[in-house]
Amino acid sequence: MTTATLPTLMQFWRLHRDECRPIGSIVADARAGKLAGVEPLESGFGFAVLNPSAALAAMQSAKGR
Repeated sequence: MTTATLPTLMQFWRLHRDECRPIGSIVADARAGKLAGVEPLESGFGFAVLNPSAALAAMQSAKGR
């Protein structure tokens, strides 16, 4: 699978935004390498979601719980 066929973090977040924490904290975690299921894109700009279930779980954690 190539990164061209993988959703970006922003695309994935838009699909699940109602159940996720704010995008700012998600991106901060991704930049720090603390967001499971995502990897930086080869271009160096943005992130690809490699494991949707792990990424969604990490994006949901701490949202109003």
